[in-house]
Amino acid sequence: MPRHWPHVGAQQALNPMSQVSRSALDIVCERLAILIPLALGVFTAAPESWWLDSPEFTASAWMLGIPHPPGHPLWVMLVKPFTLLPFGTIAFRVSLSSAVFGALAAGLLYKMISRILLAVSAEVHPGVRALLSLAAALAAVTSHAWWFQCNRQEVYALQILLVIGALFPLVHYCLQRDRNDLRWLAVSAFVGGLGLSSHHFITLSVAPAIVPPLVALARYRGGVGAVRQSLRLGLIGAAGLLPYLFLPLRTLARTPIALGGVHSLYDFWWVVSARVYQKSMTAEHLDGLDARTLDILLSMMHDIGPLPVVLALAGFYLLLRRRSTRMAGLVLFTAASVSLLLRAIMGHDLFNPDYYGYLLPLFALTVTAAAAFFMVVFHVLQRMTRLGTALSAVLIAGLLAFSMHAARRHYHRCDLSQFHATRHYADAAFAGAPQGSIAIVSYFKTFFVLWAQRHVDGHRMDIQVINPHLFGYPGYLHTVLQENKPLLRLARSLFVEGTLTAEAIADLATEAPLRVEPAPWFAADAFRHMLPDGVLYRAMPEPLSRADVRDHAPRHFERMRRLYTRLGEGWRDPETWRMLAFGHYLDAVFFARQGDRESALQAIGQLKEIGVTPEPVRDLEDAILREPQGAVDVIPLLQKAGWGEVPQGQAATVTGP
Repeated sequence: MPRHWPHVGAQQALNPMSQVSRSALDIVCERLAILIPLALGVFTAAPESWWLDSPEFTASAWMLGIPHPPGHPLWVMLVKPFTLLPFGTIAFRVSLSSAVFGALAAGLLYKMISRILLAVSAEVHPGVRALLSLAAALAAVTSHAWWFQCNRQEVYALQILLVIGALFPLVHYCLQRDRNDLRWLAVSAFVGGLGLSSHHFITLSVAPAIVPPLVALARYRGGVGAVRQSLRLGLIGAAGLLPYLFLPLRTLARTPIALGGVHSLYDFWWVVSARVYQKSMTAEHLDGLDARTLDILLSMMHDIGPLPVVLALAGFYLLLRRRSTRMAGLVLFTAASVSLLLRAIMGHDLFNPDYYGYLLPLFALTVTAAAAFFMVVFHVLQRMTRLGTALSAVLIAGLLAFSMHAARRHYHRCDLSQFHATRHYADAAFAGAPQGSIAIVSYFKTFFVLWAQRHVDGHRMDIQVINPHLFGYPGYLHTVLQENKPLLRLARSLFVEGTLTAEAIADLATEAPLRVEPAPWFAADAFRHMLPDGVLYRAMPEPLSRADVRDHAPRHFERMRRLYTRLGEGWRDPETWRMLAFGHYLDAVFFARQGDRESALQAIGQLKEIGVTPEPVRDLEDAILREPQGAVDVIPLLQKAGWGEVPQGQAATVTGP
């Protein structure tokens, strides 16, 4: 393989028409790289807020609020204009912003790949280069990881746009001849700063990519000159952090949506650093790092196929092998390696789509390196045979067909165009709740859904929704107590007793109608004041007997049946299914604890109907059948089960009722 390939200028001199044809096809391919993912995102966009953090982000964008740490101020400010569009629901407009950001990121990825491929070989026909860049970009955007971030209300589509926006100028600087032209480094620094004001962990995972260009700068300008320029770049990057001023300004304006209010410098650092989510890098977290790294690679292979992941390793090698592409290869390889390492250290949850949001830079870098490998193959084919260009076109057609097949394979997993589960879930939670009720929820998914319904749609504004787990967030408890002073008893119970006591439940139920979502940190005697009543439980001032629970159980199961009727086939959405499964498991535990074995078995039957039969469910059923009378001691069962998002144990499959 020749180590010195002709410069693009020589190729254009031999064929004056090549630049014209290349430009025309390049423009078409670049537009397709934007329009195809935009269409995928728009036509599968969620018309309602999805689960996880989506309802919170929807409410924050609509109300110009402050979501959970690190506050994501840039995302809120950029998405707010989308909420003013004159069509669709507020949630759909926020979903549309994700589609736009993801499409722009795909277009920028196309340009970065094209620039890399031009440096790899200028001899390959420009049309082949354009089509290969398009095929590589589509391989990323048609993956489930990328697509699912571009049709729901999340920050990851904007974040991948900012990450590629910071990496592309670095690559361009590495490939240009004039090392003294620092404009591209300045652009990268500023966009990197913006990335830090959107989702700093993902940005920091690719930040070490700046090291190779800075080392090269030191070689050309000397140590003093490099330090001076690095300081200038640091100041430019700091300018990208200005969106964080949004946090104290909106706090002063008393935004109703604030899970990161800033009332002091300590609060500011607590929010921006996302201290509540930090994990210490102890030996415990590093145990099994190799296995977690392998899991990430296997999950990528499952999503975009094993071939791009394997060929990416060869592509990185080829980029690092040649002097002209070595620095750009170092930038890409460093970003990919650190992203992989940090994601592995954090741990992962393959069932959580946010996990794949963190991997988007890795997906983009993987397809870029794989495209570089194919470019070398096309270069060799063109030099070996006159049919090299034709053979290259055939291979590219296969790559494009692979992307089309991937889009078809992932469509049903990514399509949220008919998603309405969160609205039905909120309606079921508020059904029958008297005016002025208080709803205490413990699961962040439930809280965000009910919270957003109040602030976005104005639904049941008379009900105050509280999540005691968030009392430690700056300003949240103060806001809660301003709206309802009696909740001070709830806060005192949690901070002093470390649990929600029966006395606190009774006092609150006396002050106002009370709905609760059961949680493992409730005191055991607190459950004696509760009656399952659909999604949420009714709380009563006085303790209830087993007969009270048994007599009320049919009403509870009827409410759940109505919820399934409204959901239709929507219960099969994986996250909706997990929410329902966990709720049924809580019901079974509650009824078993209260000694209503018939209702407990009925709740277990609901679990089986939707395909949930893990070990904790079987253990609970065995305990109920083994002791035909009296309350079941559920504490050992709960300790064994965990209390994660879904009952731990064997993987359950959805088979349908």
